Amino acid sequence: MSAVRRMLPLCRMCQKRLVASSSSSSGVFQNNDLPKPGLQVITQPMKWVQQEERRNKQVEKAYQDYEKKYGVDRRKSRLIISSPRKEFNHYDGMRYPRGEMPLICQYWQKNKYKDEWFTIHASGKKPAFNDLLPKQFSHFADSLHPKVLENIERLKYKRPTVVQARAIPAFSHQQHMFIAAETGSGKTLAVAAPILSDLIEQKTLGRTDYKAIFLSPGKELRNQTAAMISNLAKDTGLSVKLIDSLEEEEVLADVLVGTPGLVAEMMKSGAFDAAAIRFLVIDEADMLLDDSFVPVLTDLFESITVGFVSLAGSRVEGTRLIFSSATLPDGLQTLVEGVVDTKNLLYVTSDHLHQVLPHVKQTFIRVREMDKLDKLVAIFNAKSADGQLLVFCKDKETVAWVSNNLADRGINNSQLCGMRDEEVRQANYQRFVDGQVSLLVATDIAARGLDTLNVDHIVNYDFPRHMTDYVHRVGRVGRCGSRFTGQVTSFVRSPWEVELTRIIEEAVRRNHSIPGIEANVAGKIAERALGKQN
Repeated sequence: MSAVRRMLPLCRMCQKRLVASSSSSSGVFQNNDLPKPGLQVITQPMKWVQQEERRNKQVEKAYQDYEKKYGVDRRKSRLIISSPRKEFNHYDGMRYPRGEMPLICQYWQKNKYKDEWFTIHASGKKPAFNDLLPKQFSHFADSLHPKVLENIERLKYKRPTVVQARAIPAFSHQQHMFIAAETGSGKTLAVAAPILSDLIEQKTLGRTDYKAIFLSPGKELRNQTAAMISNLAKDTGLSVKLIDSLEEEEVLADVLVGTPGLVAEMMKSGAFDAAAIRFLVIDEADMLLDDSFVPVLTDLFESITVGFVSLAGSRVEGTRLIFSSATLPDGLQTLVEGVVDTKNLLYVTSDHLHQVLPHVKQTFIRVREMDKLDKLVAIFNAKSADGQLLVFCKDKETVAWVSNNLADRGINNSQLCGMRDEEVRQANYQRFVDGQVSLLVATDIAARGLDTLNVDHIVNYDFPRHMTDYVHRVGRVGRCGSRFTGQVTSFVRSPWEVELTRIIEEAVRRNHSIPGIEANVAGKIAERALGKQN
């Protein structure tokens, strides 16, 4: 019988039977037929071989057809999106024919697809760094005061990020600035270091009317910003003041850090000389220029004289506005350009603005509301022993419900949301920061700016209502200086949540920025500020 030989391991009983069978049929073994130690020669019908060859050709043709249609060889390309249904997998470099982009979540509005999921895998380095830019802060010795450089080194910041490498030298220009870069890319240092350097130089010259104000939308971020600035200003002769209550007496500090409401009240009361303000930093500008801050920001802009650059290129005395944000929606640009003249405004942006972070694993799960808590507990039980879990909910009522139910299951946690008792709120957050608890349940108060360096997993218990909030939430992991690369898990339930998930999935498949990054602005600040000046 025509046959092909295969080498397979056999048990001892089978070896004896094979030897006896072969001896009786051919009389003797040929040299080629002698079995190797541990392996014996068996035969396979040619029909099976031919069937296997046909199957291999079909498989190879399927790979070739796939490569012809989508431009990638699945066997060699990096997997970017995976799901239980392999036909929806997406590979690096994959392209789609017009009108033929399969989306995993396209059917998720129906409850029968509960527990389906897909994962966007980490596929690149942290976008905050670029090998083509300077690798040491000493490169900016012409832009930063030696004492500030010493403090940067003491704080163990070794390598400038993209936004720092671009923003620090840009401060030598006299325009107002808008600095936009992905979350966790070091924007606070990029802004504070050159401002402090300028203040030191002017104070050395004897000027007492050269001060800066940093605005933060929330108290937790305000405290964090004040700590960072204080560290950068150590032994420089500059005084930094955190505004946590209304000051009645004159404040003589060189740098003020506060929330807009308290700072505006101080300006009205005369506790701080508005004419001495040379820098007004508006951190988290996409939030502070939101409708909810319109009255306060309007009062602030009315209290200062916005500086500008003359036709000769020299800067006319006044306040220099510095905007900082992780997003830069069109509506926000329109508003900012209504407050300051576009010819006096310099934009400094990163290369990955509004893109899905390539170094953070992101999983989306179609769930029923009743199943969320069990899935959250399972995630907590599976997390790393030294990592922290940050859970986002839609409102403080949900935060309380989730937190209490976790406690009932023996999971110690803290809450962070709008509370009447500020001391309790601060104490809750500090327990998380200090590592006394490894799980924090929060509203979007925790989504902006906070350096959650020990967080290795974000859970969107409630999916955010705005794409901007999703960008900020994801930015709590994988930050510069983080101990963990981090991952994000989002529970998806309602139709509008499915729609936002679809937008994210499609952006990754197209390798585009996330569309629909919105700004909730009405232009009232620009209208009132310009009206006041006119």
